[in-house]
Parts: sequence; structure tokens; C-alpha cells
Amino acid sequence: AGALGVVVYRGGKMVGEGKITAGDLTSFATYTFLLGMGSSGMSKAAGEFRAKIVSVRRIMETIEGANKHEKQEAVSEKPPSDQMAHNGPLIVQNVNFSYDSRPEKDVLKGVNLTVEAGKVVALVGKNGAGKVRTKFC
Repeated sequence: AGALGVVVYRGGKMVGEGKITAGDLTSFATYTFLLGMGSSGMSKAAGEFRAKIVSVRRIMETIEGANKHEKQEAVSEKPPSDQMAHNGPLIVQNVNFSYDSRPEKDVLKGVNLTVEAGKVVALVGKNGAGKVRTKFC
């Protein structure tokens, strides 16, 4: 906005002096505005891209951790613990969660989830949406 103001001010003086036409000023001001909008959009896109890269890294770390865990299980000679030897579904019903620092604000509210035995579930969403909190509830 500041650059466009300078263009209009300085261009208005040049039109008054007869150095450029009003059409020239209008065209230049329009180009300046469009360039500013494009630059702003590029900055926003770059910020969003960086946020997506962080999310992709987290997903890859999770996948790599799961693959590492599967490989360890494949070579492990220990029998699975009684707690992990379930053949039925995992059922979570009406789970609520809030942080101690803000007990009035539910981070998770009324979460219901059923995961059939042997199935894998991925929780996806924006940063701060409660994915990690769901993991530890």
C-alpha cells in the first residue's frame, strides 16, 4: 500500500508537469498493485509451504518409526505381552480432554473411534488440532 501511494503521489506530480499522461500513471499504478499482490501471495505461499514441509517430516518420522518398530518385532524372539495380544477391535467412546492450564477449553470433545483388529489408522489435521493429544489420551 505504501509503494502504491508513492507511485500515485509522484506520478500525479509528473502528470501535472506533463512528463507522463494520466493513462501512463494508471497503467503503472495498476502494474505496481498487481506486482505487490503477487509478491504478497508468494510470501504467503512460501510460509504455507514451510508449514507443509514440517507436517510431511512429522509424517515421515512416524512412518519410519513404525517401520523400525515392525522390523524389530520381526526379529524379536519375545512373545507379545498379554496386554498387546488382543484380537478384537479398539473402541474409544466419548473421550474428552482439556489441558490443566485451561480446563474450560476442551481440546478433544466427544471423540469416538473404532479400529478393527489388524487395521492401521492415521490421524491427520492442522497443527494444534489435537492429533498428538489423541495419541496420549
